[in-house]
Order: sequence, then structure tokens, then C-alpha cells
Amino acid sequence: MASRPYQASRYLQDPQDKAAYLNEILTHGDNQALLVALQNLAEAEPPTDWQWVTPASSQFAKLNQFLQSVGLRLSIEVVKPAETVPQT
Repeated sequence: MASRPYQASRYLQDPQDKAAYLNEILTHGDNQALLVALQNLAEAEPPTDWQWVTPASSQFAKLNQFLQSVGLRLSIEVVKPAETVPQT
């Protein structure tokens, strides 16, 4: 049996799962991992323009570093439930 490449976007259908996924990444303070996570999230919501999410997005890294230096971190919360998307 051939294996398939792992695609996080296949498991990011529920808003609570998306928030938990991003919050877990944020707790580690790894900006590169957060950029990858945002790309995964965008892939779960086509057609989303996620081309701005690149390693060159240093503004987020600077914001995250500043917040960490004052003892804070970003967090994600669900603001409204999304409509349920049927799994295929």
C-alpha cells in the first residue's frame, strides 16, 4: 500500500481545530512554523490568497519578538462558527 503525503489542511475543517492548531504553534514562538501553519490553514480554505505568507514576512516575527519581550503572546480564538463542510 502506497503512502500519501501528510496534508494538515485535510484535518483543519472545524474552527475550534484551526484555533487549537495555531495556538499550539504560537506557544512555541517558532515564527517559521507559524508561517507554515498559516499556509496549511489557507490550503484548507480555498480559494484563499495566502501568497503573502512567506518567510519574508518579517513583520510578524518582529511583532512576536516584541510581545515575547514584554511577557505576552498572541492567541487565536473562534469569533464565529463556520458552516459545517461535509467531509469527502
